Amino acid sequence: MRVRSTGLGKQQMKARIRDVQLIKKDSLIMNVETQEPVQWHIRIVMGHDDFIRLIPQILKPKTLFGVLKLILFKKGDCNPEGEW
Repeated sequence: MRVRSTGLGKQQMKARIRDVQLIKKDSLIMNVETQEPVQWHIRIVMGHDDFIRLIPQILKPKTLFGVLKLILFKKGDCNPEGEW
């Protein structure tokens, strides 16, 4: 995956999801590691309100079919171009 931070301007960081854990039955922690140009460990905690916003976005037909197409037909690292 690619990640951007306002602190790094337009610089892109390569990253990967290390693991995802359910904690306390009400939160999900996603551990992400950036690999270049810096090595950071980022912990993302998601709760009820986050999923209420995320799931409808993923289930939009255009997004859902796009994700399925990526899973089935695209291999390797993503490399977005331009502004995102």
